[in-house]
Amino acid sequence: MQRSIKEIFDSVAETYQNDWVNKKKEVEKIRGLVKKFGLDKGMKVVEAGCGKGDFSPYILEHIGLDGFLWMVDISGKMLKFAENKMVHISNSRCLLANIENVELEQKIDMVICFNCFPHFENKTRTLKNIYHLLKKKGLLVISHSQNREHINKMHREFGFEMRMHHIPDKSWFDIILKKTGFLLEKYVNNGYFLVKARKI
Repeated sequence: MQRSIKEIFDSVAETYQNDWVNKKKEVEKIRGLVKKFGLDKGMKVVEAGCGKGDFSPYILEHIGLDGFLWMVDISGKMLKFAENKMVHISNSRCLLANIENVELEQKIDMVICFNCFPHFENKTRTLKNIYHLLKKKGLLVISHSQNREHINKMHREFGFEMRMHHIPDKSWFDIILKKTGFLLEKYVNNGYFLVKARKI
């Protein structure tokens, strides 16, 4: 029987660790990548699939104390680690929710999906909901610290349900982003993966 995304990440929460966290070269690469997102002071941001919250401080650095970060994850066990990291951060909030249907009381400036987009079970529904979360001309950022081919190969080699978790090709993004109300502004698939799309 195939497990849900929630069940998968709940089951690995205690031992899961992002490879880049303790690698100085990878951390510097990610710092450089974040600069390409278009973050600015005072922005209101949703981080979809925040996991244990390893990436969240890099967003907070850019939005400053006048900004606000909602950290969304479907795995309660992963989110507990994120909550512990953010306990003294007043301009962030952890939400146990599915990005496919999470609702907020206000429109936001940017949604960031970092190292998580392959795991969204219904990607089209996810993009439709992100559209509703964003302000007019708000930004969607989908990014990975490695390129598409590397991520897809890694997931195939994991086996079990993870083998089905992949980043779609550019033609998929061209079609689905347009259908869900976005204008694709940037697509990079080189030493890293980056999609930037604006709500229109």
